[in-house]
Amino acid sequence: MKHIYAIATLFLPLFVGASCEDDYRDIVLFEGVEPIYQIGTCDNLISSVTLYLTNPDGIVLGIDGGDGSYSLDGGDAAVATVAFSDDMNGYRRIKVQPVGEGVANIVVKDGSGSLRALKVTVKDCYKFHILVEQIGYLSMGDLEESRWNQIQVDLTAAMTMKCQGSYTLIPNDQENPWMGGGKLLVRESALVSGFMEGTYEFAEASEAGSVYHFRYNDEVHDFAFKPLGLSNTRMEYIAPVTMFEDVTSLVKAPLPEGCTVYRMERWAYYRDDLMTNQ
Repeated sequence: MKHIYAIATLFLPLFVGASCEDDYRDIVLFEGVEPIYQIGTCDNLISSVTLYLTNPDGIVLGIDGGDGSYSLDGGDAAVATVAFSDDMNGYRRIKVQPVGEGVANIVVKDGSGSLRALKVTVKDCYKFHILVEQIGYLSMGDLEESRWNQIQVDLTAAMTMKCQGSYTLIPNDQENPWMGGGKLLVRESALVSGFMEGTYEFAEASEAGSVYHFRYNDEVHDFAFKPLGLSNTRMEYIAPVTMFEDVTSLVKAPLPEGCTVYRMERWAYYRDDLMTNQ
């Protein structure tokens, strides 16, 4: 029995050693209270971040993994700075703050030589980009084919924005970019390199839902997420996300009584940190 006990105690360090090695995890950086190790859309692990000079406080990130003996390589201090912050919920924290426009690579190391890089992109301010993928029209009322076709031709010629043009929205309130209004940059088509300037406002409407008010090039556009009613329509179909504006007043030819004409733009949204050519 003594021999059995000796053999058991001999193998015990091996199990302990294996357990310690299994507990080692590569260094990761995360947002929030604690890391979420879940494959898919629910994880909060991060390898790159976009910061804005309009928010000088930057961002605080947590560190997990490694041997816990962390050190920092700040990369380009002219773009961003990094320093250890107060620990929270049992995790070390770093604070990254923007300094100037550009790209910096920050590295977190541990005592074993393992490391984790963080790509930091700093821009002047938050911008929200919209690509106009497609433009179409619909009418609520009965129109002859030839008349309907001519109306679409006339409206297309009268509007500045064409297919594959784009809008860039620069919010006045950088802390709450989804509300209020701001500066609008308009590129009328993919063939044009420059932008014309205007303004935009975001407002809550009633039946039509939320509305964007765009003003540029002496034009006023009120885009809603849906038209007021969809029965008895002539429509050139566009899939979501589709914005509607009532352009009945711009139709030069007389319309049948009760007929309403809508212009539609299909918008593709792009986060600012996905844009590389702005």
